[in-house]
Amino acid sequence: MLDLGLTVAAEAPRVEPRSLVGRSIAACLCLAAHLGLALFECVAHRQRLGFLRLLQRRIVVDQSVLLASDALIQTLARLHLLLTVATVVAFLVWLHRANGNVAALRPEPLDFSPGRAVGSFFIPFLNLFLGYYAVQEVWQGSDPAIRPSSGESYRTAHKSPLVLAWWLLFLVRGVPSWFILVSSQAAGGERLQRLIGLTEGQLATGVLTIPAAVAAIAVVFLVDQRQSALIESLEEGPEAGPMGANTIV
Repeated sequence: MLDLGLTVAAEAPRVEPRSLVGRSIAACLCLAAHLGLALFECVAHRQRLGFLRLLQRRIVVDQSVLLASDALIQTLARLHLLLTVATVVAFLVWLHRANGNVAALRPEPLDFSPGRAVGSFFIPFLNLFLGYYAVQEVWQGSDPAIRPSSGESYRTAHKSPLVLAWWLLFLVRGVPSWFILVSSQAAGGERLQRLIGLTEGQLATGVLTIPAAVAAIAVVFLVDQRQSALIESLEEGPEAGPMGANTIV
């Protein structure tokens, strides 16, 4: 049979968006637990800091109280590690589905595939900004005000200051502990002073973790709402009128 190069390739089946609700709930629950644990850690570190400052002023503190404080902080640290792993997994599983939904809803290609969006958090140095762009792209692609059939690119959607605030808080929350630890070791000094500096850094990290978790919960919740509104508008058909989803920040 003569092949004139006119064979039309079979159109790839369209991937339908899948519900994000379950993954959003799981991510929000993990983030809320992380927030609650951060509150407990702040209280524990504040209490320990008070004990250390009493010792610094040569005021006697019962050894059993100090041991109980150390035991509490160690227990919270172990819980923190376990919860951090669970939260990272839940958030990235959510991001994978959210990105895949945008790819299914939008005719234009995304900068990040679902796998690349998740992988962007694990590339050394590049993960300082790639993760932000991956989440920001999901935010823009989920904008219900820009219908896929309109011909307008999702890239024209407003970027979210909330996503930026979450990312900055996510990055800087560990800086105080690192800075104080490095500076105290470089300066030398007695062990008690180094413990005070380290505890102050841990307290500052806990304080910054609280708004970071709140912002992350808001991002997950609002992306879920935006995607739900976008899917609902598509189900209404191209004749649907203006959407009220513009009110979703």
